[in-house]
Amino acid sequence: MTRGDRLRDAVALLLVIAAVAPVAYAWRGFVSLSDESRITVAPGEAAFSQFMHYFWFALGGFVLLLAGIGVGIWSYLKRRRRLRQPRHEQADHPITF
Repeated sequence: MTRGDRLRDAVALLLVIAAVAPVAYAWRGFVSLSDESRITVAPGEAAFSQFMHYFWFALGGFVLLLAGIGVGIWSYLKRRRRLRQPRHEQADHPITF
C-alpha cells in the first residue's frame, strides 16, 4: 500500500465524517420545525424559509457523503489496477495519484 493509497483513503474517510455534521444539523432543524406550531408573517412563509435553510444543509451533507464514497471507490479501483500489473511494469516510485 502506497502513501497515495493511504492519503486517498484518509480523504474519503474525512469527507464521509464531515458529511455527518450538516446532515445532523438539518435533521435536528426538521424535527424542530415539525414540533413548532407557530407560524409568523403569512401562513407557512417563515416555516418554509426555515425548511429551505435546513434542506440546503442536508443537501450539502449528502454531496459530501457522495464525494467521500466516490473518492473511496476511486482509491479502491486505482489500487486494484496497480496490484493486477506484473511487478516489472509497476512504477519505481511508490507515490502515485
